[in-house]
Formats: sequence, structure tokens, C-alpha cells
Amino acid sequence: MPPLAPPDPATLDDLTGAERAALATLREADEWGSGYSAQQSTRPQTVGYGLVDSPAALRAWIVEKFWSWTDSGGDLHRVITRDELLDNLMLYWLPGTGASSARLYWESLRQVNE
Repeated sequence: MPPLAPPDPATLDDLTGAERAALATLREADEWGSGYSAQQSTRPQTVGYGLVDSPAALRAWIVEKFWSWTDSGGDLHRVITRDELLDNLMLYWLPGTGASSARLYWESLRQVNE
């Protein structure tokens, strides 16, 4: 996640409607969309074993991220083709990099928190 800087609390009464909407979106993303980051930054091997052992687990993990991170309106194939999605899955499946990609969060966030 990129670094974010919240508005100065003294200016909260002066936010535009668009700024208020953006803050609401960030709060919702933090509450409902950051669990994967917490999982991977604290216990990457837990999810990692599933990502390298089960194509179904890898597919579920990756497809959920694409569904959540795109403006798909609930229909993922509106914004990405099946071939594009399969290409992305294969980048993790063939070299077996699901666990190491999860571990990247542990490595990166561990340094930030030290």
C-alpha cells in the first residue's frame, strides 16, 4: 500500500464532498480490504502453502484481488479477459512463487515496523 497522509484534523470541517468521499473510500478499504496485507505481513507461510500447493487456492486468492481492486462492477470479465487472468495466475503457478510473493509483505513491512 502506498503511503497515505490524512488531512490535517483542523481542516476536516472544510473538506469538499469529493474529499469526504475519498476518505470514506479509504476507511472502507482499510476495514474490508486490508486483511490480506495483515495476513501476509505477519504469517506469510500460512497462505503461502496454499498458494503453491493448490491451483484452486491460488485462483481464489488472485481472482478475489482482481475483483476487489478493479472497477468491475461485480463482473470481473468486463475489465479483464479470461486469458489475461490465466496469464497472471500462471506467473505465480509455474515458478511456484505464491509463497515468496506473500513473504514480500513480511519482509517489507517488518523493516518499516522495526
